Amino acid sequence: MNLVKYQIIGLLSFALLAGCGGGSSSEGQSNAGTNSNTGSTSDTGGSQQVDNIAPVITLNGEANITVIMQEGYQELGAVAVDGVDGVLPVTISHDLDITKEGDYTVTYSATDKSGNQASLQRMVRVVEAKRLSDVISDDAFLQCALNAGYTYAFEVDELSCANKGITSVQGIEYLVAIKKLVLLNNLLTEIDVSKNTQLQQLDVAINQLSNLDVSNNVSLVELNAFHNKLDSIDVTNNISLTSLSVDSNNLISIDVSNNFHLRQLHLGLNQLQNVDLSQNTVLEDLSIQLNQLTELDLSNNEKLKSLWAFDNNISHIDLSKHSKLEQLRIEDNKLTDIVLTNNVLLEWLALSDNPLTFVDLSKNDQLRSISIAGANLSYLDTRSNTQLTWLDLTANSLTAIDVRQNLVLETLRLEGNQLLEIDLTMNNKLTEVLLDKGVTCSGQACP
Repeated sequence: MNLVKYQIIGLLSFALLAGCGGGSSSEGQSNAGTNSNTGSTSDTGGSQQVDNIAPVITLNGEANITVIMQEGYQELGAVAVDGVDGVLPVTISHDLDITKEGDYTVTYSATDKSGNQASLQRMVRVVEAKRLSDVISDDAFLQCALNAGYTYAFEVDELSCANKGITSVQGIEYLVAIKKLVLLNNLLTEIDVSKNTQLQQLDVAINQLSNLDVSNNVSLVELNAFHNKLDSIDVTNNISLTSLSVDSNNLISIDVSNNFHLRQLHLGLNQLQNVDLSQNTVLEDLSIQLNQLTELDLSNNEKLKSLWAFDNNISHIDLSKHSKLEQLRIEDNKLTDIVLTNNVLLEWLALSDNPLTFVDLSKNDQLRSISIAGANLSYLDTRSNTQLTWLDLTANSLTAIDVRQNLVLETLRLEGNQLLEIDLTMNNKLTEVLLDKGVTCSGQACP
């Protein structure tokens, strides 16, 4: 196609011209010009200044637009302003073919009198107005889209089709404008989202997918693919991800080193032996339970609020930097000691089935739930934990426990210890108490 060029001259008021700074730029503007000469000079009070600053171009309208083939393309134009020369003509060039679907670029250029050049681009996607009934073959998927009020494929920008019994999403490649797609709990064995480049949220959890290619979906912010049959997933191109959930798959490794913005990462119930989280410095929620980890380095993840790492083979964990931690589940590991004195915001603590002999909870006065069953504790001081509602110390070696300061305690489990007596006279909110037979108990909550 021959190059099409237009000349557009916009008029601005003297007030705008007076306020323009030739060297500044803002969102939707560009100063990315190159000087073709040494610049002209201007006389300002007897001194001469060289103009080597490019004009600033501002688009009229959005920088990314979708055009319907049957409706044609309407040029929105742009305005160029130079700090010395004022409003300048804008040259528009493009390779746009409105008769063919595809992605095209419209380029806006301007040159000031000194030869300084600037350019800015608009991306134009041309699509055909295809009816959903002509491109979607699965009846359940089609009905979901029609029920959402859509008729044409190009209209679809958000679709929630959970629990619909969908077996195929053939035709999804025509939904080029879709940003949110929910296919939770269906019967999918495959999906191709390579054409859905505007996707920001994708939920394909609880399906039967063995492969998921999201390398073209660079705008993804949330990806939920738990409970599938994935043995690998590549998210190195998805640098905008803030939430990634791939629990309950067959992953043996995963690379999240490019996902700097991750705040939520769920990797539970896979076959991971190690994972590098050193680049995920804003991570707040980590679930990595039911894997094969022997170590877990969280030294760069100081913003963690929730950590689930139970059912691994971890023998040591350093949480000294994690002052924001509120939930910690690390049962069924090989911990012989753990230091929690810096985790003063902890509300929920689960350390059961570790060979622990001592745990200091004196600094954790926000705790509401403590589970340390099946350890080797002979002593535990809970007098500082006055907000406790749940305390499970089943199967330890306790000979005594003082819960008189735990006035809001509702559940107390102490079976399998060496207790002879217990005082529950202050624990009037208890609704469940489990003690070994023969333990002398005082108080109205006694079983």
